[in-house]
Amino acid sequence: MEAIKAAIFTACTAGLISCIVKSAAIGAGGKRIMRITVNMIVLLALVKPLMNADFTDVLNDHQASQLDISEEVFTEDLNRYYIASAELSTKNEVDKFLREKGYYSLRTVIICEIDEYDQIEIKRAELTFSAGTDIEAVRGIVSGLLPDAELQIAEAADEQTDNQHQEAVQ
Repeated sequence: MEAIKAAIFTACTAGLISCIVKSAAIGAGGKRIMRITVNMIVLLALVKPLMNADFTDVLNDHQASQLDISEEVFTEDLNRYYIASAELSTKNEVDKFLREKGYYSLRTVIICEIDEYDQIEIKRAELTFSAGTDIEAVRGIVSGLLPDAELQIAEAADEQTDNQHQEAVQ
């Protein structure tokens, strides 16, 4: 930025001096040569500060803004990955524990979020069981596993779904 300021200041100064020199030149031949010489000096005065300029500050600011965007996108992607991983592993562990207790869920959905302390928090668990399952017993087991999660445990309303599940278990 300093290089650009210096180039502008030098160009203005060179322009003023060139006007003074051109007006002081005597004769038609002398004016033409003087004009070419002064124009070359002004051009050099413009280019010289830019040639010695260090534009790394300008480039670093641009690269830093690109890096901020990239870092933000990377962090969001990484958070989504962590949440998906936590949801899947929690679902598998809950299903495994329930199977050990003799309960087979038709559908298990775990919802996780990242809290204000950047910790993964299990917000909600939705489980569906076949008709005739002791929902209160399942609720007691799951609430022991996921004490802070909102639980939604229900029986399947469709007998066909129950039959498909029974065939899959056998």
